[in-house]
Amino acid sequence: MDVLSTQGMPGQFATGDGFDLTGECINVSSTEELSDPELLARLSAPFAPYLEEELPRRPASAGYDVVGLNITYRRQLPLALHMARVIKDRLPDALLLVGGTEASDVWKYLEDKRRFFDVLAAVDVCVIGEGKSAFCDILRARARGELPQPSANVQLNPRRGGTGRRELLSLCYENTTTIPTPAYDKLPSHLYLSPHRFVYYSPSRGC
Repeated sequence: MDVLSTQGMPGQFATGDGFDLTGECINVSSTEELSDPELLARLSAPFAPYLEEELPRRPASAGYDVVGLNITYRRQLPLALHMARVIKDRLPDALLLVGGTEASDVWKYLEDKRRFFDVLAAVDVCVIGEGKSAFCDILRARARGELPQPSANVQLNPRRGGTGRRELLSLCYENTTTIPTPAYDKLPSHLYLSPHRFVYYSPSRGC
């Protein structure tokens, strides 16, 4: 990883066998740094052959109408933000959707909620909190040729009609006993952008 880091910011990885970034290269609690496309691009440079060439090739050639990114861990955030910019640049007409625990934490801990989409500038829609029903609602709206409407757990980028105001976001915690078990066998795994097939599994709320 130290050798790989020479393609971006030498010594940027905190450990020799992981993707954690050191605090010296980026402060992941800084709105200014997370909003800096040049810094994000430099930190992502070790993975540029995949992120900027291989990753967007399939959705661009297939004409994806919706692309979703799940940001689960804090260490994924800088790379995911750059990934979002690359995808939006290659597929400007696609609806770029982001969710996941780290995306929710950005909203939760951001003092000035109006700056949320400064950080997620390339993102069209963000699901904050639980996304089971919200994700389905977004896809149904897209299937009708419409933009998602502001609803529980959903924030729209201002360029898509959102406001970014905290008081307009309602959070919904669903009754998990009423939600059907996911039919994983029906998921179109060939459409997933991950190099390896995997399934998120959460046995309960929280960790």
